[in-house]
Amino acid sequence: VRPDFGGRAPFDIVHLHSSRAGLVGRTVPLDAPVVFQPHGWSFYPLRGLWRSAAMNLERRLASRARGHIYCSTGEMKDGLEARIVPSRQMVALNAPSVERLTEPDPDRSLARRSLGIPEKVAVYGFVGRLVAQKAPDRLWRAWREVRRQDPDALLLVLGEGPVPDLDGVKRLGFVDNVAAYLDACDALVLLSRWEGLPLAILDAMARGVPVVASSEAIDAEDLGAAGVVVDGESSVLVAEALLARRAGSAVWNREATAGPALVAERYDATLLAARVCEFYRQTVLA
Repeated sequence: VRPDFGGRAPFDIVHLHSSRAGLVGRTVPLDAPVVFQPHGWSFYPLRGLWRSAAMNLERRLASRARGHIYCSTGEMKDGLEARIVPSRQMVALNAPSVERLTEPDPDRSLARRSLGIPEKVAVYGFVGRLVAQKAPDRLWRAWREVRRQDPDALLLVLGEGPVPDLDGVKRLGFVDNVAAYLDACDALVLLSRWEGLPLAILDAMARGVPVVASSEAIDAEDLGAAGVVVDGESSVLVAEALLARRAGSAVWNREATAGPALVAERYDATLLAARVCEFYRQTVLA
């Protein structure tokens, strides 16, 4: 049943976030301009005929919105490759959820001592839900290879979900102070099978922590010089990338400096809000 607003559209614009809202909001009359933001395409987790059907539906629904907003360059590229062509589109990159470093390097030894984490070992972090999307199976395989080469390495797992009993893996579950744990890490690892633009990566960049990510987790253009994109299925390549990013190494220093600088330049929340508001204005006037 449509609500009665006295014959007047109650909104200047409707911003639909993610697949379910995008489906409903583009198939019912809203009497207002609609903007759709996928936050990861509906067809990402699908295969075969189901994937084809989802792509076809997205193509059909594209014309029901005045424009699309993407949270990453990769998400926009994937849409274009799937022949989803909205009337107007823009990339409004996500912003990190933690404070950006203003100093070039925090005291990582102090961060480790405050959390009871050994100072002299290699420490890596994973932040996220332990679900199929985040590909924890890839992580566990890669971690076995890391431990084969460095028996003292430690992996901090921040997030809810099952964690196998593996040497060097510390399950922390849900934590409030993500930045404090990131400050104790040499690198962040995220090997997702699909993403929009994960805050875990942006948070690591903001805290000056190099990132090792799968190509599905983030587009290389969006990561810039703050880390490396690898084949998430290759345990050897993931392990090599992590082991190369020990704090103090040349590659670590370069990427740890690049992360906060890139966040300040491209992932600032004020800049994001301004770009979205301007897109709203153009959409309403169209």
